[in-house]
Amino acid sequence: MERKERRREPQYRIHKPLSRAAHGPAVRIWTCLSYPLLYLLVPPHNDVEISKWRPSHRYFECPPRFQILHCLRNRAHGGTSLFVDAFATAEALRATHPADFALLATMPVAFQYINDARHLHHARPTITLEPAAPSGGGSSEKEPRVTAVSYSPPFQAPLPRDTPHEFYDALARFAALVEAPTSVYAHQLGKGDAVVFDNRRILHGRTAFEDRLVDGDEADGEPNRWLKGCYFEGDAMASHGRVLRARMARGEI
Repeated sequence: MERKERRREPQYRIHKPLSRAAHGPAVRIWTCLSYPLLYLLVPPHNDVEISKWRPSHRYFECPPRFQILHCLRNRAHGGTSLFVDAFATAEALRATHPADFALLATMPVAFQYINDARHLHHARPTITLEPAAPSGGGSSEKEPRVTAVSYSPPFQAPLPRDTPHEFYDALARFAALVEAPTSVYAHQLGKGDAVVFDNRRILHGRTAFEDRLVDGDEADGEPNRWLKGCYFEGDAMASHGRVLRARMARGEI
């Protein structure tokens, strides 16, 4: 009887708990592997799960605050990591097109993830601003601070049919600012490199890559591009910081 070879998936992710806080969601780690194939450009985004440009998990009510990407192996050609400061991009839009900024800060956009018997869905404005401070009867010239940006086209749900055309124009201008070469920081992750970033501020992506061996490398059955990642909440980091500062004040460290 002819034996059929089991098909090996070219790329996948594994999400599992790393630890669980006393109150709140688990910290999660994931693995991203690639085997010989050609992978297209993934533009900047927040993570909603896998995509180009994104902050992560926008279809959750509370997306993870921080993300770590750790490169365990990179023998691929290309695949340069890309990062964009979405707060700076939002402020550039506020300065040049204030009406567009106001639209993106008020009109909710739905994000969703439908897979593996899950349908996650949540809507929020592209730009989130801090709550307005009480005026105390007077007027304040200070504009509200940007506290989060949600931009992940691969996981954006369809917009309602009655969405005003002005919104499309505003989102297109924001996207053009994100994609501008002057907005992008590019870095090729090598074996052992790790990057930590604020998932509610930094958009991340990568260039296209060809997963083939570099001259001199031997095929060993292992993936040529291997990343591990971790999401964790800001509360956990702030808590550790307070504890360490208190210990430092007591002379313990």
